[in-house]
Amino acid sequence: MFLRKTHLIQFKNHINSTFEFNEKVICIYGKNGKGKTNLLDSIYFSAVSKSFLNFVDMQLISEGTDFFRIENSFEIDQKAISLIVKYKPRSKQILFDEIPISKNQELFGKIPLVICAPQDIAIIQEGSEARRKFIDYTISLVNPKYLSTLTHYQKILEQRNAYIKQDQEKDKSLMHYYNLELDRTGHFIFEARKSFFNEIKEKINYWYRIMSGDSEQIELEYVSQLFHQNLIQLLEISYEKDMILKRTTKGIHRDDINFKLSDIEFKKSGSQGQQKSFIYALKFAQSEWLFEKTNQKPIFLLDDFSDKLDAIRMEHLQDIINNVTFISQWFLTDTETVHFDKIIQKQIIKL
Repeated sequence: MFLRKTHLIQFKNHINSTFEFNEKVICIYGKNGKGKTNLLDSIYFSAVSKSFLNFVDMQLISEGTDFFRIENSFEIDQKAISLIVKYKPRSKQILFDEIPISKNQELFGKIPLVICAPQDIAIIQEGSEARRKFIDYTISLVNPKYLSTLTHYQKILEQRNAYIKQDQEKDKSLMHYYNLELDRTGHFIFEARKSFFNEIKEKINYWYRIMSGDSEQIELEYVSQLFHQNLIQLLEISYEKDMILKRTTKGIHRDDINFKLSDIEFKKSGSQGQQKSFIYALKFAQSEWLFEKTNQKPIFLLDDFSDKLDAIRMEHLQDIINNVTFISQWFLTDTETVHFDKIIQKQIIKL
């Protein structure tokens, strides 16, 4: 899979920009504020129908204009495929190979894509939601049933929480319905996450050893309340606590991954370079897992290429980019070209 051409109209600071890509590694450089990250965001938006920078769609429209348009030309299995996004307030249209996409779920996974950006440090430093998002995004790219089941679980969870907050006597039959639905969908999600974690954890370890020069060892653990009891039992046991706290305290929405370096939590013990290396290891493992499951090599977007890496780790990263075979195309951004010098098969674009 290759992205051959992108045309942006009124997308952030790209008023009318066309880019053609003809190499495996696309190196984009320029001063801050020139639109490097926005270009990556437009590619991500095309594949996922949302911004990786967490902008709402309206915020992606260039200032002083009233719509944006993204036109991408991909090469998939030696066939040219167009992906067009048209957006104006209260209206979004997505065309994949000229066929309208009516729901985001229909688009998800058509363009396997991995993003690595400075904001990903939240996976280490912030709460469990960021780590669940990493798991859920990855599994959803290859398993549409997982995405639909997760969406249903979240809907039922919202309904149960809203009902708990109501100051009235609770209908036991309605509570039982919520519990049954959370148990049914939660069990499926738990089993999928457990299987995914078991398959990817050694890949994460492997790529971290590569990034660290085989000098450090990390430990990973998938944490879930469902390892100990099924969810219907947990919900019944926690009923009184839920009523007091006005929220559902048990379920797969509390799942987490623990990362440790030398038996200490990674966010407490890891240096900036170690933490950045770990994020890269996660994303390389994610890419490799996606390729194994789909037989499609994903596109890898890497924003702020040289951020927080010393010379040795940077050299390891460059070697990975030059030698990895399970990624079809790389898009790298940086403020200077010097960090791209050792990368082969590259195209350099200045913004």
